[in-house]
Amino acid sequence: MQYTLFALEQELALVGHHPGPERLEQLIADEFVEHGSSGRIWTKAQLLEVMPRWPVVQREVSEFSAEALAENLALVRYRSLRMGQLSLRASVWKRQPRGWQIVFHQGTPVSPT
Repeated sequence: MQYTLFALEQELALVGHHPGPERLEQLIADEFVEHGSSGRIWTKAQLLEVMPRWPVVQREVSEFSAEALAENLALVRYRSLRMGQLSLRASVWKRQPRGWQIVFHQGTPVSPT
């Protein structure tokens, strides 16, 4: 489960390299909500509209973990370094008959110390 969810998180994070709206439609649940590190709240419809236009941005992931919350529900947590900004990330993934879908994501910026 951990390897699968890591790969799916990476696929969603490869901004500018998305396989297309059809794949995003498969990965993002209809009820999806994101509390972005910018403070903005995103829905699935909003992400499907803007993600294909985002520029290519690399990120480093560390301290990745995936924990089963229920038989078909998992919590993913990790640190992300993107364009010099460190953030804590958390996602909830739900296993559907056609595969895993992300239902919630939150990014929390980490202030430099």
